[in-house]
Amino acid sequence: KIGLLAGGDACQHSSWWCHASPHDTKTLLLLCMVSTAESRHHIELNPKPYFQDNEMKKHPLRLCVLASGKGSDFLSLIKGSFRPDSGCEIVLMITNNPDAGAIHKAEKHEIPNRCINSKDYTERKEFIDAFILALKEHSVEFIALAGYLRKIPPEIIRAFPNRIVNIHPALLPSFGGKGMYGEAVHRAVLEAGCKISGVTVHFVDEEYDRGRIIAQSAVPVLDDDTTETLAERVLEEEHRLYPEVLSWFGHGRVKIESGRIKILK
Repeated sequence: KIGLLAGGDACQHSSWWCHASPHDTKTLLLLCMVSTAESRHHIELNPKPYFQDNEMKKHPLRLCVLASGKGSDFLSLIKGSFRPDSGCEIVLMITNNPDAGAIHKAEKHEIPNRCINSKDYTERKEFIDAFILALKEHSVEFIALAGYLRKIPPEIIRAFPNRIVNIHPALLPSFGGKGMYGEAVHRAVLEAGCKISGVTVHFVDEEYDRGRIIAQSAVPVLDDDTTETLAERVLEEEHRLYPEVLSWFGHGRVKIESGRIKILK
């Protein structure tokens, strides 16, 4: 079954291509061709449509989580996926950091994990190939960033259009962009004198923190807040909101209409 790709019927980028026909908008079949010096690999990624009706759902959304650090957001997603009504299954965790605490959490919960770092590859293309192959091997349908401190390659973004999300510890579009993560965000919020901060779940595109906003939740800034106390309360809200939003995707409740995100009842 072939669906309509957002942004056009076909796109081409260096050594990979993808094509979709508009004849069936229910399912998206994405074909990626990745070539190497020795051979040409044919990679098929078959993301399940999250914008389908609930009654059409036949299996949990196969989720890959990307994490670079301790993995607290990752753990909240693991716990959320255990709920009977989550609609999601974490089938892979990818990190760029061999010392990430997220690796231990993945192993503890028997979740396959891979460390894929661009610095370990002499050619950028080898890094992209390894990333895509890992996703294919685990039949990944959707990607969630959870403290992943690397920019997602455009090849991956184009292979998963509107299927990569991130959570940001502030109310975007304020306090976002390159370098705005962790303590830097909360310090900027306090220095600006904001009375409200919060969290934002958004789609990932090729610009830092510029993808469409899916959900937001406010966290009050207290008069005696420090970066640490504010960060602690914002993190608690991240752990509440992120699993909930991913369950929306798992149950087909997220719809993009005229460029706006709608959450179906």
